Amino acid sequence: INYPELSQVKWQGSDGTYGTGKLVEDPQLAEFTIKTEFWNTMSAPGESPLRDSFRNRLMSKIGYEPIPYAYFTYDIVWAVALTINNIGVYDGAAIKNAIPSTLRNFIGVSGYIVLDENGDRASTDYTIATVVKENGKYVWKDIGGYIGGKLILSITP
Repeated sequence: INYPELSQVKWQGSDGTYGTGKLVEDPQLAEFTIKTEFWNTMSAPGESPLRDSFRNRLMSKIGYEPIPYAYFTYDIVWAVALTINNIGVYDGAAIKNAIPSTLRNFIGVSGYIVLDENGDRASTDYTIATVVKENGKYVWKDIGGYIGGKLILSITP
């Protein structure tokens, strides 16, 4: 890292950097992430038997751990399909207006879905991960998350 001042502040990542292979493959980058306490967040589906069942079915098909967005995408597709079935028309405005009603009776693999006044998911859980050195190797490690609106950490910030 050619700019030492960049390592004098803490860094915050997101789903775009969460789990990035380059950050554990390059020792210089890995040490930089450790020094700057580079924490990264990723949306996480809620824990439930529905989630576990979906995860197991999907893993048997694809052969690896699904990314968190797989759970949310699955729920979106089902919510839209159920809404179209309920209202009997394939019309964007009608679907948009009817989705909140559909979601009142829908529990998805990512959990119960409540929308805010803008039509966005009102809340979700997040996993927090960072790069650590374990047994001489740099790896990504989940260190906590925002679960049910509460910060839960397995390390001290």
